[in-house]
Formats: sequence, C-alpha cells, structure tokens
Amino acid sequence: MSNNLYWSVYQNLEKELIELTNHIHVDDKQINVYSMKISELLIRASIEFESLAKELYINNGGPKADDNNLFFDTDCMNYLNSLWKLESKKVQVVSNNFYFNNDENKLLSPLKKAHKRGSSSEKWLQAYQAIKHNRRTSLERANIKHLISSMAGLYILNLYYKAEFFELGKDCDGLNFQTNCGSSIFSVFIHPSKGIQLRSDSDYPKNNNFDECIYLVVPSTETIAPIKNILSEIEKNVKEELTIDKICTKFSDIIGESISVRDPENPVELNELLVKAAELQRKELFEKNLNDQIDSLRNAYEEVQFQGVLNKNQF
Repeated sequence: MSNNLYWSVYQNLEKELIELTNHIHVDDKQINVYSMKISELLIRASIEFESLAKELYINNGGPKADDNNLFFDTDCMNYLNSLWKLESKKVQVVSNNFYFNNDENKLLSPLKKAHKRGSSSEKWLQAYQAIKHNRRTSLERANIKHLISSMAGLYILNLYYKAEFFELGKDCDGLNFQTNCGSSIFSVFIHPSKGIQLRSDSDYPKNNNFDECIYLVVPSTETIAPIKNILSEIEKNVKEELTIDKICTKFSDIIGESISVRDPENPVELNELLVKAAELQRKELFEKNLNDQIDSLRNAYEEVQFQGVLNKNQF
C-alpha cells in the first residue's frame, strides 16, 4: 500500500525493542523485567495498534461511523476478527536477540482476545490501559512479555494493512517464502498448496493449522485460467453430447445386464436405474473429452505459478 505511515513507525519500534535487548538478556527468566522505557514502548505500540485497528475497520467496510463511539476493541477488532479469524493467527519470535525456550514465550497468539474489553481482553492490552491511566502504580505490568505481545499484535495488523502478495513461481509449498515479511523479530506461518482445486474457487484443502497461518500458497489466477477454460470446454461438450438417445441406450444396457431388478415395473426402481444410466453415460463422455484434451491440460498444468497471499478466510 502506497504512503504507508504505519509500517515505518512499526519498524522504528522494532529497532528500539532490539536495542533494549543490548541492555537486557531477554530469556524465559527475564520475561517479566519491567522499566519506564518498556512502559513507553508498550504505550506507543498499543496506540499504533488502536489507530491501525480503526483504519482497517474503516477500509474494510466496518458498519459504524468513525466517531468517538467507535471503539478499537469491541467494534474494530471484533469486526476484523469476524472477517479474518485474527484470534487464531500465530507468529513466532525468531530474532537471535531473544533467548526463549518456552513455547509460550516464542509462539504467540496476541489477538486471541483483542476484540474484548477489560479483564476479558489480552493481558498486554490490560497492561496498556493500566499503565496509561496510572503508570506509577502499574509500572510492574510494563514488562518484556507484554511489550513483545503488543508488538506481535501490531505486526499482524500491519501485515493485513499492507496486504502484500508474493510471487513464488513453482514453489507450491512456500519453502522460499520469506516468513518474516520484513520484520526483524517475528515470522509468520504459511500454509502450503495441497493441489490445484478447479471445481470451486472456495475449495482449498486445509491442514489443521490453517487458521493459524497468516499467509497461504495459492495458484495465481492468471496461470490457472487456461486449465479452467479447458475444463469448462469439456463440460460444455459433455452437456451437448449427453442426449436422451445415449442415456436410453445406456439404460437398455443396464437393464439387459442387471440381474438385481426386483420389480421391472416398479417406477421408483426404474427411475434409479435411469439416473445411474445418465451418470455412467456422462462419465464416459467426460473421460472421452478429457482424453482428447489431455495434452493441452498437461501443458497448462506445467505453466501454473504460485503466490503467497494473506489468509483472509476466503476459503
């Protein structure tokens, strides 16, 4: 997105957090270290988060007006969560400046409860609100754990705001995808393509961690179009060739070969056989037309290219 003011601010916050690790050895034992500097960074990151949540809400059709009654959590994040399942998205802390062994510190779901308010919200958002209103009595909540979580949440929103896609060529597994997406601290999960689905645009084979992935590998629309065109032509030919005469001929073959017809005069049973005849005839015609186009299809499949796109719950 052009004129993106949010990403440069986020990158500056990352630099300051990394600079902080030059003075604090950040590991699992130090995760609750707090300071005035950490409180400053936490407040700045959270303010950016509020602003970006509202921006995304407005840009993506949020129904409420942009006024003082629009809340970043119960309105904006709740709406965005309904669109993209942000509560399930996960990121990893991958920077060498952090020495975490515990998964709870290096594998984060910072938006799991970001659409709620008060004691039901994320711990880092609760800390932000407490520090903002009374820093003196709430300073202990300005710790590294909450700061990293706030940065992770801001990172995710920035990715959805940038809405970038990446050309991956033949890399259907996303092995060459840069999972940090420009971050010096975090990386995302990417869902590999598990085959080219052609029957429906919404048909996408999913792994168990699909909702956790921020990026998906999908065939590009342009390179998959020739395959869809060939299959559409095959379907059209089958429809034109599937005549009543051919179905009746197949029906006669079934009646002649079948020894399981209990009552030849039963209209229900005869109807079932007629449906079966139509299905068999259609299958034969499809296979015939497919065989005629097999070389064209093979060539089209070889030209398919893949992209990394945001997981916006589009499948």
